[in-house]
Amino acid sequence: MPPSAPRNMTDYEATYRAFRWERPEHFNFAADVVDRHARERPRGLALLWSDEAGRERRFTWEDVRRHSLHAAGFLASQGLRKGDRVFIMMPRVPEWWFLVLGCIRAGIVFMPGTPMLTVKDIRYRLVVAEANAVIADVSCLDRFEGLAGTGRVETWVSVGEGAPSPWVR
Repeated sequence: MPPSAPRNMTDYEATYRAFRWERPEHFNFAADVVDRHARERPRGLALLWSDEAGRERRFTWEDVRRHSLHAAGFLASQGLRKGDRVFIMMPRVPEWWFLVLGCIRAGIVFMPGTPMLTVKDIRYRLVVAEANAVIADVSCLDRFEGLAGTGRVETWVSVGEGAPSPWVR
């Protein structure tokens, strides 16, 4: 319960009027939450992923911190900076979380897209959102054919093996 809320509320209207969230001036979920958990319980389970076949992958808070730092560094190495916009089209896999947290960590705006999007949907999102980069799973690359030169996209990143040019793995 936030400090401004009384423990025993007797007057709802007064409590409602007096309530204020305590908000930090600057907040970064990756640095302020993930890193804190990684310091306090590095071996604690942070992410449990499983697929339809029953395979599981487990990640500790330290794993998530390390992978998101790696993702942030990779994005920076591709020339992406704070405020840039990245369209991410991937299935529900742990790497999606690492990339999203890497974006948050670096101040990059991420725009998630489901692998069910069509070429028309993707083109619209890239142009309207003024995306600077695309990150897509190799299984989705066919929907990006013919989209080079669309909007402001200069960086094309593929997650997985076998991506053709201009994709960076």
